Amino acid sequence: MSHFNIRRTASDQIELSSLFFIVLCFQFGYGFFQVPGHLAELTGNQGWLVSFAASVLIQLLLYAGVTAMKKSGHSDWYTMAGRYFGSVGGKLAAALYILFFYCLGIIILRTYVGALQDYLFPRTSTLFLSLLTLLPVYLLLVGGLSLLSRFAILTVLSTLWVLIPLYYPYRLLEPTLLLPMTVQSVGSYGQALMSACSTAFGISLIFFIYPSVLSHKGVLLRVSYAHWLSTFINMLVNLIVAGTMGYEFAELNTYPYLTLYRVSQFAFIESTELIIVAEWSLIISIVIGGFIWVIQQGIRHMVPTMTRTRTMRIPLLFLTLLGVLLLPEESANLVPYVRITELAGIILISSSIALFWLMTKFTSKEGAGT
Repeated sequence: MSHFNIRRTASDQIELSSLFFIVLCFQFGYGFFQVPGHLAELTGNQGWLVSFAASVLIQLLLYAGVTAMKKSGHSDWYTMAGRYFGSVGGKLAAALYILFFYCLGIIILRTYVGALQDYLFPRTSTLFLSLLTLLPVYLLLVGGLSLLSRFAILTVLSTLWVLIPLYYPYRLLEPTLLLPMTVQSVGSYGQALMSACSTAFGISLIFFIYPSVLSHKGVLLRVSYAHWLSTFINMLVNLIVAGTMGYEFAELNTYPYLTLYRVSQFAFIESTELIIVAEWSLIISIVIGGFIWVIQQGIRHMVPTMTRTRTMRIPLLFLTLLGVLLLPEESANLVPYVRITELAGIILISSSIALFWLMTKFTSKEGAGT
């Protein structure tokens, strides 16, 4: 099972100081602009409460997952799957992780292309916009995870200004609109919690890039900082949307946060939402690049003879073809695919954390007894 230990080059190593920034981008990459609308549809104006509950649950899963990797010799999930489940079981688990991140990458790519078509280029073909979006991803992957993490620092610092325009709708916030108006069914709250937890799909990349961090001391702390900062920003914007325009606004808009910026303008900047769509591409590049990098590692675990360049080009090619050919032309019709992927992802991530945590706990006790 030696092929489950892939040596990582210097270009695939990142500093502990940059971990916060890359995890923050991962966290914002999936669901941040769409999930609030689904929460409003299921729970009305109580979506912000569901988001907070999901964040607490995600923090517990992060703690269990990182603790398991520490006890397993600072290994990633590919290595742990090969160690605990054997060669065949490890390859099967790797195939599931690869398929899952493929689906996430396709959905994110198609969602962003849909936003481009809705806001900027309504008559431009999906294929052209997909290729245009994936071009910087390819360039980032050439430099490896190290370049990806440095680019994440620049991305975070260059996008912090988008919080400033929120001051204008914040002044109009009506606190009574935030109070629970109705009681929803248990099923609705369960669906909403699942949807809110899906925002952690991006942050789950930490379970694969963990061995690439040069210093493992303080990893959980920095990941938790990034998680709770993204939670604070998410809840802040969610509260502003619900407290100024009501949950019906979020329910009826595909991208409620982007639509909010249409009324949050600077006196010296026009069409703020269009600028944000353009800057959103920076985060999209990092997240899809992270997914492709994880897929690369999985392919190298399964087929150790495959070169690094081929493991990068093949996922990008399939991501483009599947995203364009298999998914519906209208981005609004992605909902069934998104819901299935969210359910499968939550089952896969949570069950993996539970299994690895139990395995490491059992083996550590066994080792202590021996």
